[in-house]
Amino acid sequence: AKGDSIVKQAIREILGFTIAEKALQDVKAIRKNYQSEMAKADKQGIVAEKQKKITALENQLASYKEAIQRSEQAISYYEATIAEIDEQLQSSDSKTIQQIHNLRLEKEKQLKREKGLQQDALEEKVGLISDYATTVFGLKLAQTALDFIDESEYKGTIPAPYNEQLFQDILKEALCICGADIKPGTEAFNKINALLKQASDPMLENRVRKARSQLTSIQQNAIKSKKLFSSNIHKLAQAETNIVRLTKEIADLSVKIQGLTDLESINNLEKERSRANNNLRQELQSLGNAKAKLENSEKELPALKNEISRLDAYSSEMLRYKDLASYAEQVETLIDSTLQNAEKDVEKRIIEKVNKYLSMFVRQDYKAKLNP
Repeated sequence: AKGDSIVKQAIREILGFTIAEKALQDVKAIRKNYQSEMAKADKQGIVAEKQKKITALENQLASYKEAIQRSEQAISYYEATIAEIDEQLQSSDSKTIQQIHNLRLEKEKQLKREKGLQQDALEEKVGLISDYATTVFGLKLAQTALDFIDESEYKGTIPAPYNEQLFQDILKEALCICGADIKPGTEAFNKINALLKQASDPMLENRVRKARSQLTSIQQNAIKSKKLFSSNIHKLAQAETNIVRLTKEIADLSVKIQGLTDLESINNLEKERSRANNNLRQELQSLGNAKAKLENSEKELPALKNEISRLDAYSSEMLRYKDLASYAEQVETLIDSTLQNAEKDVEKRIIEKVNKYLSMFVRQDYKAKLNP
């Protein structure tokens, strides 16, 4: 198992990935050379400044990818080391050690599951904040605004007690809805004309209705979001409590194994397992940090490239190198995507082959799964 990364590399070499990867490196170097030449041809220095940021960011991306690869190889090594030690402990002559060790393995599985639940709850929390932040922070304002609208409607000010369009139609037709004539200069005409000042605008009424609908929706969402946030807080608290408990129980079991025997070999195995576990946790944390940085940089890079493509400060010589760099980048993307797709296809085919032979030569219904 310690040779997992070596086996993976060997498979890639057999498939011809080595040549393609070297070609990819060459294309990257060519693209960077074109970008450098473009920057040199930039007499005003506007493009050069942007290109300098892009180059620095691309170098960061490369370093993050290398860090991820190193961490993944280290994780594979430490997991294999722990698996080997576990196998030796399980085959120990001491039944007590076997029992305690098996219990510890079960606790470690539970701990892994709880950490997965914790991560799911954290992701759910981010989604809830994104979906309901406006609702939560706007609830007090929504309640105040609704109270104001309801009170104003009760007093007959919003919307106004009369409809503007109705009065305008009466005056235009010179005919009341009751059938009486409304002639200019008459008392009825003057009274209706005066009431226009208090009449409501249909557009205003429509806006009020929309506002009420939106504010009511905020109130309803607030009730819903409270339940969702309460459930999420409970999930997080439960997972965190279980993680603390299981971590302590696992540590106590490790101490028990060391205390149950004077055998130097068992003590050494336990110490080695403890070191491998600590190193594994550190590498998992490093892997998570590197992936987060890579993701952020990958989001930033397209924005910088768009900025440089929109500039109007290109000379004919700069445009030439810009086009060449663009072509090189397209080739780079094509090679990279082809390699990734080929690797996924090979992984699938290997598992299909292994399972085919297992079904032919093994009586039990064993199935192989791929360790990435």
